[in-house]
Amino acid sequence: MLKITYKIEQELILYTGNNIGLFGEFGAIIGDRSEFVIVTEDDNIYLAHISEFDREGVLVKLKDNVRRDL
Repeated sequence: MLKITYKIEQELILYTGNNIGLFGEFGAIIGDRSEFVIVTEDDNIYLAHISEFDREGVLVKLKDNVRRDL
């Protein structure tokens, strides 16, 4: 995952619309066309690729080996 700023997060949401997913402490919103996901975790914001998640039906979780130090 790549750490990003709040301003970059807002720009991504504004310009990508439904093509970007959201993942945080209250759950996930990830569409069929989402290739990238904004992750909020411990007051930090990250940009992650969809391959960094496990999805089973409606359950979405980060893989255990995801790096947060980039």
